[in-house]
Amino acid sequence: MSFFKIPGGTKTQVFSINESRKFLDVQSKIEERLKKRVQLHQVDSEDYCDVIMAFVPIVSRAGTDIAAALRNIPTNRPVILVVLHHTFDENHIAPQSKGCVDRDGVFAVDFLCHEDKGLLECLTNEEALKSVSDYLVSMDPSTPLIPVHPRPSQRCCICLGVSAFVVVVVVVIGLVIPFLIPKSDGHGDTQTTVIPPITVTTHQSNITVTTHQRNITVTTQQSKITVATQQRKKRSLQRGRG
Repeated sequence: MSFFKIPGGTKTQVFSINESRKFLDVQSKIEERLKKRVQLHQVDSEDYCDVIMAFVPIVSRAGTDIAAALRNIPTNRPVILVVLHHTFDENHIAPQSKGCVDRDGVFAVDFLCHEDKGLLECLTNEEALKSVSDYLVSMDPSTPLIPVHPRPSQRCCICLGVSAFVVVVVVVIGLVIPFLIPKSDGHGDTQTTVIPPITVTTHQSNITVTTHQRNITVTTQQSKITVATQQRKKRSLQRGRG
C-alpha cells in the first residue's frame, strides 16, 4: 500500500529508469501502451516526477535481482517496479514479484517478454497493463482513464439486441405453425385448429418488449357431393336403361 499521493489536476509525471539497459524496446512498448490508457508525461529527472517507473529484467533469481534494484531506487517517490521475465511462452506463469518487495510505496508488476519477439501479446501482459493503470488512478482519482477500445452507445446496443430477439421469435413461430396444422385425409367436413396466444417478453436494462401472437385459426373445407346431385345421376341412369 502506497502512502504517496500524486497532485491532482495535471498529467502524471513519470521518470523511467533501467540500469541494466536491457529490453529497451520492451520498455518503450510498455510506456507507449500505458500512455494510451492513462494521461502520462515523461520527465528526465526524478526531482520533477510524481512516480518512478523502474524496469528490472530478471537475469538470475527474481528475489536477488529485485532486491539489488531496490537498493538503487530513491525512497522519496512512489515506485512502479516493472519486472521483466524473459520467455518465449505466452502462457508462462511467472512468480509474483510483489512477494519479493518489503518496502512501502513500491508497486510490483510482472511482464513477459523475449529478446527477439519483444513484449509478448498475452493475457498476462494485458492484466499487468491494467493493474498499472488502476494503480496510477488510485493515487490520483482525478487522473482520467483513456478508453482502450471505444464502445458503441448503450442505447444502440439495447435496440439492436431487442430487434434481433424479436426477429428470432417471429422466425421460430413461422417454423412451428406448419407442424401444428393437422393433415387432411380427404374425408370429413371442416377441421379447425386454434393455436393459443403466444406471449414473448424480454427485459433489457429496464426496457420491456412484449410480442403477442394472436389466435390463429386454420380451417380446411372439404368438398361435398350433395344428395341432390347424387339423385340426378341416379335418374339419368334409370332413363338410360328404359
